[in-house]
Amino acid sequence: MLSNSPWCPQDLFFMGNSIRRGSSFGEVAGFLSRTEEEVRRKAEELGIKQCLGIAAAGHERRMGGRER
Repeated sequence: MLSNSPWCPQDLFFMGNSIRRGSSFGEVAGFLSRTEEEVRRKAEELGIKQCLGIAAAGHERRMGGRER
């Protein structure tokens, strides 16, 4: 895992967009090869809030409102 590496604009965009859409800090961290704590701290620093429920709602719509 990269740690304390500078954040490029693309990674910041991906992080913010993913977290706002319901991805967990851990999922984003894995994709960006960073620690979960590093992603959590940067999100907090930038005022990015996690939107729980959006991803689940999208999953429910894709599944036709029921588990398959």
